[in-house]
Amino acid sequence: MQASCHLKIMLTVQCCWKELMSVLTPLFRPIGQLASMAAITVALVAAGSSPALAAAPASDPEHGMISVTGNGQASAVPDLAVVSAGVEVTAAAAADALAAQNAAAAAMLAAIRSRGVAERDIQTQGLTLTPIHDYQTNSQKPSSYQASQWFGIKVRNVSEAGSIIQAAMEAAGDAGRINGISFVVEDRTALHEKARSEAFKDARSKAEQYAALSGKSLGKLLSIFETNGGGAEPASADRAEMLDTPVAPGEVASGVTVDMTYEVY
Repeated sequence: MQASCHLKIMLTVQCCWKELMSVLTPLFRPIGQLASMAAITVALVAAGSSPALAAAPASDPEHGMISVTGNGQASAVPDLAVVSAGVEVTAAAAADALAAQNAAAAAMLAAIRSRGVAERDIQTQGLTLTPIHDYQTNSQKPSSYQASQWFGIKVRNVSEAGSIIQAAMEAAGDAGRINGISFVVEDRTALHEKARSEAFKDARSKAEQYAALSGKSLGKLLSIFETNGGGAEPASADRAEMLDTPVAPGEVASGVTVDMTYEVY
């Protein structure tokens, strides 16, 4: 009787185990597949990455660098004359000095405008009324007063600069003063670009020469730095030259300097 019961229990357990496994097996099958796929993927990545790592080029100890400086200049005929002119008057009384200055300045401006200079090209750059002391008498009272006014005048037709100066001085009379004149290129972009191009060519030529002298070949450009440039150097004339109406504009020059570094191998 006991053996019969024991047999029934074992059969029941086996039956339940088979049913349990039939339920759990489908659930664990995807996990097994994922594990296999992961193992295959790792193997493929390892196999694929090894050649790439092996092909990575090592740094070549024979490679080096050459640093050079290039200079470039460009010039052009100026298209703008900038005149510094004004009036200066001395009188015993401040009011008289200022009134005389006003009259001389008005006459000068009228003459300049009559020669076609636009209002936007005329600018007051200084206006003063200064007491003058006689230090030999040690007097605290001014012996006279000096009134002055200075203008910056842009002459866009450079060939007329001399005649405009002459007209301004004649209108102002003895009060007229000329501080100087300069000739410039108003838009210096193209001039500066040309100078930069010349500086680049100069630096490149030097680098090629140094590479050849070193028995190496010139490689890629690693860096370039513009150290100065941008401003044109105007031609100018001092006051003594301006007492004669003719003026000589000459040329305006712009310079650029670049520092460049190349690879050599």
